[in-house]
Amino acid sequence: MLWISANPGCGKSVLARYLLDSELRNVSSDQRSANGALSCILHQLFMQKRELFSDRILKRFEVYNKKHLLTSFEELWDALIITSQDNQEG
Repeated sequence: MLWISANPGCGKSVLARYLLDSELRNVSSDQRSANGALSCILHQLFMQKRELFSDRILKRFEVYNKKHLLTSFEELWDALIITSQDNQEG
């Protein structure tokens, strides 16, 4: 995920068009979706800090089968919110 922030007229749209046309041409469709982005963020968080994969998150994943979880933006977003609110893990 890339976050670009600048004042109006600084070229954010030009940069985005360049990246889409030149650099990201071969990106698969699952890497262009909000679900894919959330899934990647969660994966990276859990790999870097395994403690974040709490019982609460594990139970949530057990309730839904993998296919439903990966196609549900709401479930992935809720998992990210739960993970980000884990005060014990910083």
